[in-house]
Amino acid sequence: MASEADFADTQQRNYPFDEEIIFNTLVSTYENWVEQRRLKSSQGRRIWKLNFYPITLAESIDIYDFFSARHGNFEQFKFTNPLDSIKYDVRFVERSLKRSRMHYSTFKVELQLLEIL
Repeated sequence: MASEADFADTQQRNYPFDEEIIFNTLVSTYENWVEQRRLKSSQGRRIWKLNFYPITLAESIDIYDFFSARHGNFEQFKFTNPLDSIKYDVRFVERSLKRSRMHYSTFKVELQLLEIL
């Protein structure tokens, strides 16, 4: 299902975003409350939360169309991290995308991307 589509750099320009890293850790808690922890993978996965606001109707349509072309969170694509300029293989976290009209000609789109290892 690999796609060579890029999440356009123009859609990343100076908008707020959060970057997280998560590790797959198995935690077993016993009856005496002692915990055993096992790292299932030594490589963490990144999650980006992107907040596009304020944007125009045309920009919101571009994001909406890109999301639709990937069939939501079905197909992966390339994303350039603004912090390190590295291209990552990612997919959308959610199956749906919410586009909000904030004012007469101002829109808002929030989404999350998950790194594919």
